[in-house]
Amino acid sequence: MNNEIYHGMKNFQRETFVTGFFANELSNTIGVPLEHENNMYAMFLRPDIKLLFNEMRVLFALLLGLSIFISILLVIFITKFLVKPIASLTKGTKSIADGNLEVNLDIDRNDELGELAESFNKMTDKLKHSEKMRNDFMNNVSHDIQSPLSNIKGYTDILENNISNKKAPDQQANREYLHIIKEETERLSQLTDQLLLFSSLKNQEDILHKDQFNLTGELKKIIRNKQWKLDEKEIMISYSIPEINVIGDENLLNEVWDNLLGNAIKYNQPGGSIEVSAEEGDSFISITFSDTGIGISSEEKKRIFERFYRADSSRTSRVKGSGLGLTIVLMIVELHHAGIEIDSKPGEGTSVSVSLPKK
Repeated sequence: MNNEIYHGMKNFQRETFVTGFFANELSNTIGVPLEHENNMYAMFLRPDIKLLFNEMRVLFALLLGLSIFISILLVIFITKFLVKPIASLTKGTKSIADGNLEVNLDIDRNDELGELAESFNKMTDKLKHSEKMRNDFMNNVSHDIQSPLSNIKGYTDILENNISNKKAPDQQANREYLHIIKEETERLSQLTDQLLLFSSLKNQEDILHKDQFNLTGELKKIIRNKQWKLDEKEIMISYSIPEINVIGDENLLNEVWDNLLGNAIKYNQPGGSIEVSAEEGDSFISITFSDTGIGISSEEKKRIFERFYRADSSRTSRVKGSGLGLTIVLMIVELHHAGIEIDSKPGEGTSVSVSLPKK
């Protein structure tokens, strides 16, 4: 009434929650002077609380709807990008546990779940490869055992029939039958020994016992033991082996020398030659077996260390092997942290070098 303006909202105490703006109180009011027909009046204005709350209800409804919509999107996102891959991994794991290895997860992501899925697929591939190798191993072992057993049974049946029918003994034929039976028995014995050694090496049993021994004497001993085979095929052998001591497992390394020299004899030409040499360097001792045999093609050389792999049967039909020898050689060489190299040309011969570390 004194021509002044009352501004309650201007002087309203500001706090974190401004719910006072929606109160029906004097502090939420503005008063202004008003002159009408020469009379002074005071006009007071305040917000329509009902209208304000209606607008707030609409705002809260919109916020609630938006929250529900965002929540649904988040659930879909979590389901698609988190729950679904985990469910696929769980399903794949159960399939593998049930023996089904044909599982491949199609999860293309760049996060931890993607890495887990990729590792799972790699594991599945390795399991399938291991299963295939196991089946091939069993098939090869069964075949390699069945073949000599069939030969032994067949020739013993022939000898038994000859005795039962009281035929005049054919000494020459009987000697041949007995010779074949003896060879097949030795073949079985060698296969059994190789399987046992292969199993021990594969399972990484504690069979490595390193010690210092004289390499020269061991190589000469193996050459003497193979002399009858050399004489049988009229193969000339020469060796240049200085006095060398090495550190390693004497028995396992003898398997290496025996196998490499045996292969040099087995795959050599009648009347051929073999050279055994040893050379001592600064860090390594190199032992080399060179022959003038049938040689190995470049394709065969890539697979020569695979278990039960045999070279082209058209070139090696006159020799028999288990296909485990060079696999065992490689495993023993790797146990000694050594290296092995093969240089070969078909029809010219093969040279195999083993490099043993001096320390």
